[in-house]
Amino acid sequence: MENKTQSFSTEVQSADTIFALLSNQRRRYVVNVLSEQEPPIALHDLIISVSSLEAETEPENIAAETIDEVATTLNHVHLPKLDDANIISYNTETNTVTSVQTEKLKLLMSSVEDVQRVYCLEA
Repeated sequence: MENKTQSFSTEVQSADTIFALLSNQRRRYVVNVLSEQEPPIALHDLIISVSSLEAETEPENIAAETIDEVATTLNHVHLPKLDDANIISYNTETNTVTSVQTEKLKLLMSSVEDVQRVYCLEA
């Protein structure tokens, strides 16, 4: 009985971790970009892609300040969190990001998009 309870607690903790990670729009953009591109992705390319998604514009139209702000938060907050959760591999030496669980990420993003459509959550 203890094993089932312990296993259940681990599953809940994992689900809670995933939900917490995906509660942030910028991290959802990172997961979305990684699920759609061949790994590894150069950090600069990821920053531009996330900036473009946030600004809802083409990369050439993004303000330098926006790119700098996205770069700072990805480098210091979001990528380390996703790396710690083993969702991505963030290599600071080569400045590349690789999806660790590509198929799971695609499924997750599909589910998130479904929830957004159903509940009109355009956050």
